[in-house]
Amino acid sequence: MAQGYSRRIELPASALSPYVGVYQLAPGLQFDVALRDDALFIKSTVAPAVRLWPESSNVFFVKEVDAQITFTRDANGAVNGLVLHQYSRDRPAPRIR
Repeated sequence: MAQGYSRRIELPASALSPYVGVYQLAPGLQFDVALRDDALFIKSTVAPAVRLWPESSNVFFVKEVDAQITFTRDANGAVNGLVLHQYSRDRPAPRIR
């Protein structure tokens, strides 16, 4: 669904900062989400950092590959994980830091 470039929205850094953290997709495979220059970037243990482009307040896409990220929240509203949508699969990654 990453073809939705035209659906990109603008979000302030204050809306992005709760997503900063480390998420574990599988043993030995983690995503590090960082805030740089008022934009979110995601880096895995096997790939370089790429920018996450917001489609909504919690759904982002990557331009370099056909992938989407949806951030999840717990009952108290704290970000507790993400879901990688890629290759017609939804793979959850809990937040570990």
